[in-house]
Amino acid sequence: MIWNNDIDSIRQCYDRGIITDNDGSTKERSQMNIQEHPVNSIGDLKSEQRTRGRLLMACMPYQGHINPTLATVCALVADGWDVTYICDPRWERQVRESGATFVPYDDYSANPGKFERTIQAPEKADNTVLRVGRESHFDAFLYEGLLVSGKALADQLGLPSIRLYSTFCYNRNILNRLAGASKGFHLTSVLRSQKFLRLMSSSTRRRGLMETEDFISEMVDNPPTMTYTYTSRSFQIDGDAFPEGQYRFIGPSLDGRENKKPSDDLASVLEKDVGKPIVYASLGTIFNTFLPFYRAVVGAFGGKNVTVILSVGRDFDCGKLGEIPNNIHIYESVDQLSVLRKASVFLTHGGMNSVNEALYYGVPLVAVPMADDQPTVAARLQELGLGVSLDKRSISAQSVYEAATKVMADKEIAECVKTMSRDMYEAGGNARLVKDLDKLLAI
Repeated sequence: MIWNNDIDSIRQCYDRGIITDNDGSTKERSQMNIQEHPVNSIGDLKSEQRTRGRLLMACMPYQGHINPTLATVCALVADGWDVTYICDPRWERQVRESGATFVPYDDYSANPGKFERTIQAPEKADNTVLRVGRESHFDAFLYEGLLVSGKALADQLGLPSIRLYSTFCYNRNILNRLAGASKGFHLTSVLRSQKFLRLMSSSTRRRGLMETEDFISEMVDNPPTMTYTYTSRSFQIDGDAFPEGQYRFIGPSLDGRENKKPSDDLASVLEKDVGKPIVYASLGTIFNTFLPFYRAVVGAFGGKNVTVILSVGRDFDCGKLGEIPNNIHIYESVDQLSVLRKASVFLTHGGMNSVNEALYYGVPLVAVPMADDQPTVAARLQELGLGVSLDKRSISAQSVYEAATKVMADKEIAECVKTMSRDMYEAGGNARLVKDLDKLLAI
């Protein structure tokens, strides 16, 4: 068993874990009057609190792509920008809470089906952007990179274009790597068939919203005014291949979330049993029905000298997990940043946003990739010595236990995570994007 000295010894990233005093004695973090790892936020910039201008923004209807852009909106609004955000109507509340004016896609259902979300949404988003952009004056168009027509839309409106990537930044080598590793239908899976690629691109080209031969070329060969990616350059695959003049890596997007308090019950769990490792496990919001993962976590840590926070999503039948040991705490959802500030290890599906946030807070990872770009993210974690990856097809209580204990005890992993945490913080966050805007737009 290595749960005590070895685990405590690696929790050294900024303010994490056991701290050695000048006399050689140790104190728990809760006994020390120290500051938590700060969040890069727009509050760090001394805003003049005036209306700087108007920004038009749009995103495709996928949670992992929308979430980080909402924090960007919070930062922009706090700095005095008026933001109009076009998106799926199911996201109206979150967009309004971020401070933006919400505009739903034109001619789009309040509760869209899969066909409308995946096939029809791009055209409806494009049409709405053109309508809104022509009806009012805007200073720039911001879009998440999955809206591949974003650069062409901005050009038609005569606006500077700012692309936001919630995934890795893409070039052809990275797209091919993703296509080879991804499972199921993913953006990069179209690379497996040139016929499918042409079919997917033809509709956009007919509408005059593609300035190259296909949408892969549109992403890679037709760059906007500036691209911001929500990770660090050191975590980005082939980071040096993206010139600073066109691509900037700003780390995770946290504004508007950093001061959110956890529920009373979660706060109590996080604060009790000080000194015990906290194991956080979650499969995000899309792949959270994979029962073998949850059973493996319960089997691995039930009754052990750890505290487990297990986030399972909505409508999960906890009865399928059998009797739940007292040290395992199951939630429909949690405030992830609150948990990551305290966590010793994060067991995750390897979603890009979750991985960036964990690394920001200096938490090593065990990735169990489900699909999409997650196998590539998990491989990048292993490549950089930031954690380990497990194959979901052979996941077991033993494999989860061994992987988690390894990453918590391995000093080389701890040092790599510490360095990456610093890189994520120094990337600047949304504050860097906001600071750039006046120069980019020559205001």
